[in-house]
Amino acid sequence: MRLNSDSPKSILSKAFKCHSEGNTVSAAKYYQLFIDNDFHDPRVYSNYAVILSQNLNVDKAIFLYKKSIKLFPNHQDAYSNLGNIFQRQGKYIEAKKLLQKSIQLNSNRFEPHLNLGITLRK
Repeated sequence: MRLNSDSPKSILSKAFKCHSEGNTVSAAKYYQLFIDNDFHDPRVYSNYAVILSQNLNVDKAIFLYKKSIKLFPNHQDAYSNLGNIFQRQGKYIEAKKLLQKSIQLNSNRFEPHLNLGITLRK
């Protein structure tokens, strides 16, 4: 789907509204529209990847997290979320590295610390 008259801000607004209301099918369409039009926002990659991983499209979620890391290397969410996927897949070394990077970027969030502890324990 290509952009019609909607601005990037308008697409984001619609995507976030749908997502917050639990309409993940529509949110995913808006996130994909945003990406297809070569717009970039780390929240889009993260939110869309969460939806994909919940719908068992883990490979595409991993792709989006990796792309987000490449485009936004200082945004911690992609590191943390990708680390969580690798942890669930039993890829503990990769998960550890990603979770540590997430903590390095922002040590104030508890989730990466908790998930790193779980990863180290496994």
